[in-house]
Amino acid sequence: MSILLTRRNIAGLAFSAAMLAGGVGCARAMVDGEPSARFRRGIGIHGAFNWPALAGPGGVSGSYVWPPFAGADTLLNDHNLQTLRRAGFDFIRLTVNPHIFIAAFGSSQYETAEAILAQHISAIHRSGLGVILDLHSISRDPEFAPDAVLDPGKPYGANVGQLVERMATLLARMPSNKVVLELWNEPNISAGREAAWDDVQYAWRQLARRAAPKLTLVIAGAHTTYDSIQKLAARRYNDGNTYFSFHFYDPVPFTHQGTVNPADPNDAPQYFSHVPYPANLDQSHAAVQAALGRLQARSGVSDADRAKLAAYLESRERYLNLRDNRDWIEAKFEEVEHWRVNNGIDSSMVMLGEFGTMKAGVDVKARIGWLNDVRQAAEKRSYCWAHWCFEGPNAFGLSTNTTDYALDQAMLQALGLNSITT
Repeated sequence: MSILLTRRNIAGLAFSAAMLAGGVGCARAMVDGEPSARFRRGIGIHGAFNWPALAGPGGVSGSYVWPPFAGADTLLNDHNLQTLRRAGFDFIRLTVNPHIFIAAFGSSQYETAEAILAQHISAIHRSGLGVILDLHSISRDPEFAPDAVLDPGKPYGANVGQLVERMATLLARMPSNKVVLELWNEPNISAGREAAWDDVQYAWRQLARRAAPKLTLVIAGAHTTYDSIQKLAARRYNDGNTYFSFHFYDPVPFTHQGTVNPADPNDAPQYFSHVPYPANLDQSHAAVQAALGRLQARSGVSDADRAKLAAYLESRERYLNLRDNRDWIEAKFEEVEHWRVNNGIDSSMVMLGEFGTMKAGVDVKARIGWLNDVRQAAEKRSYCWAHWCFEGPNAFGLSTNTTDYALDQAMLQALGLNSITT
């Protein structure tokens, strides 16, 4: 299933005073006498630098309109940034499409794209927010495929390493307590190759450190899940200036319900709708039966695929009953906490890098309850967090529209933030 790619496509198309008083972050960690970034509460912005307009007839993948990033001004304007700051966020997790930069290597277009990016990072800083620059590949990148980044001897792997070094160099010119580089979002690594991913990521980490020794970094396990982070060779990264990130979207039939994917009828979460949170066994059974009904009504599904999907959906009944509750959330966060303690990692350097739920087709009370429980599980353990995401009012977005980007007040409350009106 292309669950994570579906979430990206949806988003692409579509503190208290004490914590904030000292500037960005809640702590003043130092690296060689300079302050390093320590963030607490953030939000992803995905549409500014991740979905540049494609050029050519019908929009040819890999060919871009120049200058790029026309949507950045709309999302990253002063009004939106100040609103997010007043709500209580202290950083933006800014997703950046690596391929448009890689495609521009060796030409003046690279300097153009980098200058636009730097300009907007500076605007975010002027609003009082920090920035995590997140290298964030998307499904339409022509080289994007499972394991594509795992071979530094092939063009894509080698180019990513070069891009990591260049982005580290760019951020090294900015205030060290306001910028962080996330080496790669949700690496799409096939089963059994986690160790290979760890080695490639460590090589990128070394390139970033060579270019910017004092820059704070973010690293993650394969797919950036809460179990994959526990498979990292953590101690070799643990220099006191590296965030260890994981994402939390559990249970997927709840968080991704209703993500209709016309191009892929085999994407199972789209058959779920109005799944409650928490859900007991009877409620889980009812949710699965309703999903099976939607599957039977869906056209364009082969008999073989329909049978496989039906079996999968039926298996979600016990899955939902087990996972769709606060106890499960606490148990998974406690696994991460146990791993953190065993590896001597400071709790402030563990990051819940993404969490969120669909809005369309999800009952408000259930969605708000889940957000509150996940956020509290992170804060209880002093983990930094970033909600997914700002835009996308009918998807995962905190904003309620695409005109003035007013913020969802119930979501702000669930996130423990300030009530803000535009």
